[in-house]
Amino acid sequence: MIKRALPLVLLALLPVVNAIAQKQIIKKIHLSVKGGVNLSSFTNDVAPFDPYSKLTSSSRFFENYTKYFRVSIIAGVTADYPISKSFSIATELLYNARGAAYRVGYGTFSSGSSSSVEGEYNYYRYKIDYIALPLLVQYNLMGPKSRFSYLVYGGIAPALAIKTGVTQLYHNKDGSVGSADYNLDNVRKLNLSPVAGLQFGGNRQKRMRPFCDLRFEYTALPVFDKESIFNGYNLSTRMWTGSISAGIRF
Repeated sequence: MIKRALPLVLLALLPVVNAIAQKQIIKKIHLSVKGGVNLSSFTNDVAPFDPYSKLTSSSRFFENYTKYFRVSIIAGVTADYPISKSFSIATELLYNARGAAYRVGYGTFSSGSSSSVEGEYNYYRYKIDYIALPLLVQYNLMGPKSRFSYLVYGGIAPALAIKTGVTQLYHNKDGSVGSADYNLDNVRKLNLSPVAGLQFGGNRQKRMRPFCDLRFEYTALPVFDKESIFNGYNLSTRMWTGSISAGIRF
């Protein structure tokens, strides 16, 4: 009789056990919010700045350029779950603005009755903004009783491009600064980036602890879905991004 009843009892207890397990899992999950600054750039110059692209009379203006990085924002939320005293897994939902920047010199020009002016520039900012969902494995270098935590982590970050464009900033002869926005076509909609980073902050056993996060990522796939356009204008490049952010872990 007992043997027959045991399976029924266990079956009846499954919802209770499942609820307790879910409660314990949820209790161990920590949420974080963070925001910071990205520095990003292309690994290869793209047309019309690429010196190997076929130049025309209209594009020779771009020959004398300097490549910079785009300064932008990174912000979002993180959920992490410990799987041992030292290891944890995490996922994030981030607004991750990336891209590149170029500066082109004007040379010398005359501004009305004033003398010639040198050192003015055009700035071109390539803006590629993503919604990213990084999946991470974290390792805490400090023990659970330490006042501080030092995490090294790595993973992969799928990212969906939601906003793209090029903004040009230029100087008018009267000294004012103007701007113009252009479309940026052929950006790959979905990309993947290996991620590596270091996070340090307060004791992870306690809630409401601030932290600082340093991160580097690199696109595994080319930024654009075409290698070239317009008879050889280069679009073959990947993109690197370094970021620093701060947040609070609840």
